[in-house]
Amino acid sequence: MEIGCLGLVVIFLVAFVIVPLATRGWHLNWGAAAAEINKTLPGDELVPHPKSLATRAITIDAPPDKVWPWIVQIGYQRAGWYTYDWFYKMTGSAGFVDNGSSDRIVPELQDIKVGDKININKMVGYEILQLDKPRYLVMLSRTDTKSGKTFDLKQYPEQYMNGDWIYFLEPLPGGKTRLILRQYGDWRGGIGTFSSSGPLEFGAFIMARKHLIGIKKRAESH
Repeated sequence: MEIGCLGLVVIFLVAFVIVPLATRGWHLNWGAAAAEINKTLPGDELVPHPKSLATRAITIDAPPDKVWPWIVQIGYQRAGWYTYDWFYKMTGSAGFVDNGSSDRIVPELQDIKVGDKININKMVGYEILQLDKPRYLVMLSRTDTKSGKTFDLKQYPEQYMNGDWIYFLEPLPGGKTRLILRQYGDWRGGIGTFSSSGPLEFGAFIMARKHLIGIKKRAESH
Protein backbone atom coordinates (compact mmCIF):
# COMPACT_ATOMS: atom_id res chain seq x y z
CA MET A 1 0.00 0.00 0.00
CA GLU A 2 1.41 3.35 -1.03
CA ILE A 3 1.58 6.06 1.61
CA GLY A 4 1.18 9.61 0.35
CA CYS A 5 2.95 12.72 1.59
CA LEU A 6 0.08 13.53 3.95
CA GLY A 7 0.26 10.04 5.41
CA LEU A 8 4.00 10.41 6.02
CA VAL A 9 3.42 13.73 7.76
CA VAL A 10 0.78 12.16 10.00
CA ILE A 11 3.07 9.23 10.86
CA PHE A 12 5.91 11.63 11.67
CA LEU A 13 3.72 13.79 13.90
CA VAL A 14 2.36 10.78 15.78
CA ALA A 15 5.72 9.09 16.25
CA PHE A 16 7.89 12.12 17.03
CA VAL A 17 5.51 14.68 18.54
CA ILE A 18 2.23 13.26 19.82
CA VAL A 19 3.52 10.04 21.40
CA PRO A 20 6.43 11.72 23.27
CA LEU A 21 4.15 14.44 24.63
CA ALA A 22 1.22 12.13 25.46
CA THR A 23 3.44 9.66 27.32
CA ARG A 24 5.78 12.18 28.98
CA GLY A 25 4.58 11.56 32.54
CA TRP A 26 5.02 7.82 32.05
CA HIS A 27 8.41 7.75 30.33
CA LEU A 28 10.01 10.29 32.69
CA ASN A 29 9.10 8.02 35.62
CA TRP A 30 9.30 4.62 33.97
CA GLY A 31 9.30 1.80 36.52
CA ALA A 32 9.37 4.15 39.55
CA ALA A 33 6.81 4.12 42.37
CA ALA A 34 5.40 7.40 43.70
CA ALA A 35 7.52 7.09 46.85
CA GLU A 36 10.66 6.70 44.73
CA ILE A 37 9.78 9.68 42.55
CA ASN A 38 9.40 11.84 45.68
CA LYS A 39 12.33 10.31 47.53
CA THR A 40 15.24 12.64 48.42
CA LEU A 41 18.49 11.27 47.00
CA PRO A 42 22.13 12.30 47.39
CA GLY A 43 22.94 14.83 44.67
CA ASP A 44 19.45 16.30 44.38
CA GLU A 45 20.83 19.65 45.50
CA LEU A 46 23.33 19.93 42.65
CA VAL A 47 20.76 21.13 40.10
CA PRO A 48 18.63 23.57 42.10
CA HIS A 49 16.38 24.74 39.25
CA PRO A 50 15.82 21.76 36.93
CA LYS A 51 13.90 22.14 33.71
CA SER A 52 13.92 18.38 33.23
CA LEU A 53 13.76 15.64 35.84
CA ALA A 54 13.44 11.91 35.29
CA THR A 55 13.32 9.20 37.95
CA ARG A 56 13.35 5.65 36.64
CA ALA A 57 13.75 2.39 38.55
CA ILE A 58 14.11 -1.35 38.16
CA THR A 59 14.28 -4.37 40.48
CA ILE A 60 17.34 -6.58 40.11
CA ASP A 61 17.58 -10.13 41.45
CA ALA A 62 21.07 -9.57 42.88
CA PRO A 63 22.36 -7.71 45.97
CA PRO A 64 23.79 -4.16 45.66
CA ASP A 65 27.42 -5.32 45.87
CA LYS A 66 26.84 -7.45 42.77
CA VAL A 67 25.11 -4.64 40.87
CA TRP A 68 27.66 -1.96 41.78
CA PRO A 69 30.57 -3.22 39.61
CA TRP A 70 28.45 -2.92 36.46
CA ILE A 71 27.57 0.70 37.23
CA VAL A 72 31.02 2.04 38.08
CA GLN A 73 32.59 0.82 34.84
CA ILE A 74 30.18 2.60 32.47
CA GLY A 75 31.27 5.23 30.00
CA TYR A 76 33.10 6.24 26.85
CA GLN A 77 36.41 4.38 26.45
CA ARG A 78 35.23 2.26 29.36
CA ALA A 79 32.69 -0.58 29.46
CA GLY A 80 29.99 1.23 27.49
CA TRP A 81 26.37 1.86 28.45
CA TYR A 82 24.66 -1.56 28.09
CA THR A 83 22.21 -0.03 25.65
CA TYR A 84 22.11 0.36 21.86
CA ASP A 85 25.78 0.20 20.88
CA TRP A 86 25.02 0.99 17.24
CA PHE A 87 23.98 4.52 18.30
CA TYR A 88 27.33 5.24 19.96
CA LYS A 89 29.26 3.80 17.05
CA MET A 90 27.21 5.88 14.63
CA THR A 91 27.93 9.07 16.60
CA GLY A 92 31.59 8.32 17.21
CA SER A 93 31.01 7.92 20.93
CA ALA A 94 31.91 4.26 21.30
CA GLY A 95 35.56 3.27 21.75
CA PHE A 96 34.56 0.84 24.48
CA VAL A 97 37.17 -1.52 25.94
CA ASP A 98 35.35 -4.59 24.56
CA ASN A 99 34.26 -2.93 21.30
CA GLY A 100 30.61 -3.09 22.43
CA SER A 101 29.12 -2.81 25.91
CA SER A 102 30.98 -5.21 28.18
CA ASP A 103 29.39 -8.46 29.33
CA ARG A 104 32.09 -8.86 31.94
CA ILE A 105 33.28 -6.99 35.00
CA VAL A 106 36.43 -5.12 33.93
CA PRO A 107 38.86 -5.12 36.92
CA GLU A 108 40.85 -2.07 35.83
CA LEU A 109 37.69 0.07 35.72
CA GLN A 110 36.47 -0.70 39.24
CA ASP A 111 38.62 1.69 41.25
CA ILE A 112 36.79 4.98 40.81
CA LYS A 113 36.83 7.92 43.21
CA VAL A 114 35.42 11.40 43.71
CA GLY A 115 36.94 13.74 41.14
CA ASP A 116 37.20 11.13 38.40
CA LYS A 117 35.46 11.84 35.10
CA ILE A 118 33.13 9.56 33.16
CA ASN A 119 32.75 10.73 29.58
CA ILE A 120 29.79 10.47 27.24
CA ASN A 121 32.08 11.24 24.29
CA LYS A 122 35.27 13.21 23.60
CA MET A 123 33.59 16.51 24.41
CA VAL A 124 31.10 15.81 27.20
CA GLY A 125 31.85 14.26 30.56
CA TYR A 126 30.47 13.95 34.07
CA GLU A 127 32.59 14.42 37.19
CA ILE A 128 31.98 12.07 40.10
CA LEU A 129 31.03 14.28 43.04
CA GLN A 130 29.57 11.82 45.52
CA LEU A 131 30.29 8.15 46.01
CA ASP A 132 29.30 5.59 48.63
CA LYS A 133 29.99 1.99 47.62
CA PRO A 134 27.67 0.16 46.99
CA ARG A 135 24.82 2.60 47.71
CA TYR A 136 25.05 5.59 45.41
CA LEU A 137 27.02 7.30 42.67
CA VAL A 138 26.46 10.95 41.74
CA MET A 139 27.91 12.47 38.55
CA LEU A 140 27.67 16.13 37.53
CA SER A 141 28.26 18.05 34.30
CA ARG A 142 28.10 21.85 34.71
CA THR A 143 29.35 23.72 31.65
CA ASP A 144 29.39 27.23 30.21
CA THR A 145 28.55 26.18 26.65
CA LYS A 146 30.31 29.20 25.14
CA SER A 147 33.65 28.81 26.89
CA GLY A 148 33.46 25.09 27.65
CA LYS A 149 34.47 25.80 31.25
CA THR A 150 32.81 24.76 34.50
CA PHE A 151 30.82 27.57 36.12
CA ASP A 152 29.83 28.43 39.69
CA LEU A 153 26.15 28.42 40.68
CA LYS A 154 26.63 31.89 42.19
CA GLN A 155 27.04 33.34 38.69
CA TYR A 156 25.18 31.67 35.82
CA PRO A 157 26.67 32.33 32.36
CA GLU A 158 24.69 33.48 29.35
CA GLN A 159 24.48 29.93 28.01
CA TYR A 160 24.97 26.84 30.10
CA MET A 161 24.09 23.22 30.74
CA ASN A 162 23.86 21.82 34.26
CA GLY A 163 22.90 18.19 34.79
CA ASP A 164 23.53 15.24 37.01
CA TRP A 165 22.99 11.49 37.06
CA ILE A 166 22.24 9.74 40.34
CA TYR A 167 22.44 5.97 40.72
CA PHE A 168 20.89 4.83 44.00
CA LEU A 169 20.91 1.19 45.07
CA GLU A 170 18.36 0.17 47.70
CA PRO A 171 18.79 -3.33 49.18
CA LEU A 172 15.63 -5.46 49.18
CA PRO A 173 14.74 -8.66 51.05
CA GLY A 174 15.87 -11.86 49.40
CA GLY A 175 19.19 -10.47 48.19
CA LYS A 176 17.62 -8.15 45.62
CA THR A 177 18.26 -4.52 44.68
CA ARG A 178 16.04 -1.65 43.73
CA LEU A 179 18.07 0.50 41.34
CA ILE A 180 16.94 4.11 40.91
CA LEU A 181 18.38 6.28 38.14
CA ARG A 182 17.56 9.97 38.49
CA GLN A 183 18.61 12.47 35.83
CA TYR A 184 18.43 16.25 36.20
CA GLY A 185 18.75 18.84 33.48
CA ASP A 186 18.96 22.63 33.54
CA TRP A 187 20.07 24.86 30.67
CA ARG A 188 19.84 28.22 29.00
CA GLY A 189 20.30 28.78 25.29
CA GLY A 190 22.33 26.78 22.83
CA ILE A 191 22.06 23.03 22.42
CA GLY A 192 20.43 22.57 25.82
CA THR A 193 17.14 24.00 24.54
CA PHE A 194 17.23 21.68 21.53
CA SER A 195 18.01 18.61 23.67
CA SER A 196 14.91 19.24 25.78
CA SER A 197 12.55 18.81 22.82
CA GLY A 198 9.90 16.12 23.05
CA PRO A 199 11.39 13.70 20.50
CA LEU A 200 14.90 13.85 21.98
CA GLU A 201 13.54 13.58 25.51
CA PHE A 202 11.66 10.46 24.44
CA GLY A 203 14.81 9.16 22.76
CA ALA A 204 16.70 9.64 26.03
CA PHE A 205 14.05 7.50 27.74
CA ILE A 206 14.53 4.70 25.21
CA MET A 207 18.27 4.72 25.90
CA ALA A 208 17.86 4.95 29.69
CA ARG A 209 15.35 2.11 29.79
CA LYS A 210 17.67 -0.16 27.82
CA HIS A 211 20.55 0.95 30.06
CA LEU A 212 18.73 -0.14 33.23
CA ILE A 213 17.63 -3.41 31.67
CA GLY A 214 21.22 -3.98 30.54
CA ILE A 215 22.52 -3.56 34.10
CA LYS A 216 19.82 -5.89 35.39
CA LYS A 217 20.57 -8.57 32.80
CA ARG A 218 24.30 -8.54 33.49
CA ALA A 219 24.04 -8.49 37.28
CA GLU A 220 21.54 -11.35 37.32
CA SER A 221 23.46 -13.50 34.83
CA HIS A 222 26.64 -13.26 36.90
